[in-house]
Amino acid sequence: MIALMLQGCNSVQKKHPLRFDIEKASAPLFRDPIFDGAADPSVLWNQKTGEWWIFYTQRRASRVFDNVAYCYGTAVGIAVSLDYGKTWEYRGTAKLPASNPGNDTFWAPQVMYDDTKGTYHMFVTYINGIFSNWGGEREMHHYVSNDLKTWKATKPIGTRVCIDAMVYPLQDGTWKMWYKDELNGHYIASAISDDLIDWKHLGKIEIDNRHSEGPTVFEWKGKYWMVTDPTYMERTGLDVFSSEDAINWEFNNTILNNEGMRNDDNEQGRHADVKVVNDRAFIFYMTHPGRIYKDGKEVDEANLVRYQRSSLQVAELEYQDRKIVCDRNKYLLQKPYDKN
Repeated sequence: MIALMLQGCNSVQKKHPLRFDIEKASAPLFRDPIFDGAADPSVLWNQKTGEWWIFYTQRRASRVFDNVAYCYGTAVGIAVSLDYGKTWEYRGTAKLPASNPGNDTFWAPQVMYDDTKGTYHMFVTYINGIFSNWGGEREMHHYVSNDLKTWKATKPIGTRVCIDAMVYPLQDGTWKMWYKDELNGHYIASAISDDLIDWKHLGKIEIDNRHSEGPTVFEWKGKYWMVTDPTYMERTGLDVFSSEDAINWEFNNTILNNEGMRNDDNEQGRHADVKVVNDRAFIFYMTHPGRIYKDGKEVDEANLVRYQRSSLQVAELEYQDRKIVCDRNKYLLQKPYDKN
């Protein structure tokens, strides 16, 4: 009987090996078929089904609104790959409890799996309302799920005017959250928890020399790494920091700051997630491939939809001379794309 049980376990492992085939991945990796505004990706290996899932901000890029209103009223979109990242299919939006149906705004979901309890957690920025400027009271909400489909709200995290939560398990068994604190200089702050429910905010700015948002943290090559989306200057790529203790961070490098050659990859990388698979690190990021910066102007007034749309891409990180580097053209796989 024991032998049969072990044999069954091995067959499950062989059926769903952790794997990502970046060499076969399309470029762009994914475009949202509803609004063409996939942004802020969070990537998850679904251990129960052997699928890769992407949760993302579903910006309403194909609609013309006043100013930045297309970034509001946004749901959390879902894309799923059944073939280890080669192709992706749209799976609708996450069913989150609605506070103000039709006017709820969700930004930058981070979805993770707690294997100690077998539950999925989503940390996401919530705003009540739709605004034409970067307004609205930002809050970070926490939802839990057993199946990635139905989500329930948990206790308030206790933050206001904060966005872009990133949660990662530390080696001592605790969980740490990093986020952009817009009340304290727009820097990256942190909190800690024993159970993912009750959070103690540390009152410490961890990246205090560069204005940043969208932090993502991972372990690789014996260190903690953080990738952030800088806000101190336009068109700068992504900043990388390293740490021995996940507290004190040292600037390491800037990546994805030059144009790529793949479809929809002709612009800087923005708001990213990183997944380590069998000691290889893959960075998932967004681009605004239709943006035109004529005469220093960022907005393309002649074609707002082209300016607003965004795509998701993937590239591989490499460790060279103690620095994280990224050649986004390494696996150049051009595919015909007739969508403007």
